[in-house]
Amino acid sequence: MILNRQKLILSLLRMAGGEASKLQLMKWSFLISEVSPNGGGDSFYEFMPYRFGPYSFCLENEMIQLRRQALVRLQGEEIWRLTPHGAREAKGLRDRLSRDVEHIMRSYGSLRTGDLIDHVYAEHPWFTVNCDVLEKRALKRHKADKKIYTIGYSGFSIDGFLNQLMRSGISRLIDVRNNPSSRKYGFSKTRLSGLCALVGIEYESFPELGIPHEQRRNAKSDSEYCKLFDSYRRDILAKQDVAITSVLSLLQQEPSVLMCVESSPTQCHRSHLADAISGKGSEDICHIGSSV
Repeated sequence: MILNRQKLILSLLRMAGGEASKLQLMKWSFLISEVSPNGGGDSFYEFMPYRFGPYSFCLENEMIQLRRQALVRLQGEEIWRLTPHGAREAKGLRDRLSRDVEHIMRSYGSLRTGDLIDHVYAEHPWFTVNCDVLEKRALKRHKADKKIYTIGYSGFSIDGFLNQLMRSGISRLIDVRNNPSSRKYGFSKTRLSGLCALVGIEYESFPELGIPHEQRRNAKSDSEYCKLFDSYRRDILAKQDVAITSVLSLLQQEPSVLMCVESSPTQCHRSHLADAISGKGSEDICHIGSSV
């Protein structure tokens, strides 16, 4: 099944005459998310600052999927071309999303690549903070005050998640999931650590500070969560003094965030872990909110 956001990308290529460079397609997609009437729809791609401005790892990954489905093909290393099959799929885009494509292509489709980049940099300076060309960086990444930050990723795409960390001034991610794997693109340990490295965020994993899935899968009500977290404090945290001390040391070195799955800290063990760490070092606790 082709998602609406993927049909929108195919429609962009169709309106561009059937082909576009990777950089053009990324910048047009970003502008759809930022300035088009409907923002590309509710599930459109999120973006974060990368080497040449706004970038989406999810979009990059889904272009590979579209290529496998023979909806697009890659000419050389830099040019995406629409296939006849992809052109037919593009015609199925909803009218309101077609208007987004028309708006962006009418406004920016004729710009040369350099002018397109300059426009994006000028109008969206945050997305220049990781640019390869230092003089293009209109803003500088700041570092947050050293507190105990926590975050749950369930409300984010990987791009929105990394963007949130950078905007919050976080330079180290501490993964406290018992099983650091995920069906959601970008959040399994190996890929997450690699993507973090690409944007200058260190990654550490402490699975011994998590709760095994079989212990928490049936927790639904407030009383069940209370029992679960009572057990967590008694049976896990009380036996992990070395790991807790190690995490505290990391928190004191760099602005760092404890990461787990749940968007709500009250339904996640990370809030209790944060309390235990705070008791050792008296640091304030700050829960970074979800993007949705």
